[in-house]
Amino acid sequence: VRPYRAMPHESGPLLDHLASPYGVTEKASMFDRLAVLRAVAAALPDGAPVGTIETMTDEFLTRADVVALAERGDWTHAVEYSTTELLALEQHLVTSALNRRDDRAGVVPVPVLLDAIAARPGLADEQVAMVHRLCGAGAGVEVVNAAAGTGKTYALAAARHAWEHAGYQVIGTAVAAKAARELETAASIRSFTLARLTGDLTRNRLRLNPSTIVVIDEAGMAGTRQLAPILDATQAAGT
Repeated sequence: VRPYRAMPHESGPLLDHLASPYGVTEKASMFDRLAVLRAVAAALPDGAPVGTIETMTDEFLTRADVVALAERGDWTHAVEYSTTELLALEQHLVTSALNRRDDRAGVVPVPVLLDAIAARPGLADEQVAMVHRLCGAGAGVEVVNAAAGTGKTYALAAARHAWEHAGYQVIGTAVAAKAARELETAASIRSFTLARLTGDLTRNRLRLNPSTIVVIDEAGMAGTRQLAPILDATQAAGT
């Protein structure tokens, strides 16, 4: 949570801050009561009675812009919450992705695609299917979901081969710098951290276009707020 200083009698502004994009959902899509207790306590520099902190926490969790989702599946059975603002942002991203299913983005001519696959005879059937989907379906957003160690990056290298030979520029990104380096090494895709890519796009140091492919590695590790500016930029550019 972004640092915020308040006094115990200033519960309104503090709770507004916690519900904002800079509050308890700044880096997490969900939170529980304990996370709110910690955030409230951290925002009171001179401290406050435990009862006051608990009262402010309960007041926050009953706000109209705070949504109870479900109990966690662990031994705590703690209720998870989110905010209406964060849920609306997630719905925006889902809707945008669905609306781009027929964009004809990233489509590679069949002969080029087959050459890229033939250059890697070690590809398994599932990997070949993945490359066909990425380079042939044309959706503006495609998601690859597979367990670790199943060869996603090896198959992605074949897709990169096909895209580049079809005239596309392929760039990669990941939350962590180490993951970005591994993507660049294993798939030969020039890669950046999400923070770096977002900054470059914001400052116009990098411009996307319909001939650009953006690969987000380990996207499930990224928060909604990290993904939103990238996906919005790709939609605007037809990337």
